[in-house]
Amino acid sequence: MVGIIRQSNRVATFKGKHNASKAIVLLLLSSFGTEFNAVGIQRLTGLTTRAVYSVMWRLSRWHYVTKRRSGGVYVYGLSKRGTQFIEYIPAPVHNKSLKVIEKLFKSN
Repeated sequence: MVGIIRQSNRVATFKGKHNASKAIVLLLLSSFGTEFNAVGIQRLTGLTTRAVYSVMWRLSRWHYVTKRRSGGVYVYGLSKRGTQFIEYIPAPVHNKSLKVIEKLFKSN
């Protein structure tokens, strides 16, 4: 099962701020079960536009999200592999990310 994350015996730790951003985006896509464009993700997560494009590029490259053109923009959704990856997010990071998402919704 660890091979879902990468082809090694190491498991993602989610200790860096970039990994926290990835966790927030994946959990957001999972929570809604729909597709968003980069601006929608930026508004819902509070990440900078540059950070969103960077995170989405990586997640689509690793096949954790789907990426398709719609109306002249890219829209992103959670892939099957991304859904499986969410199971490997450590519980403290998972809970912290969900709290960040909830806080953002209460402020909007």
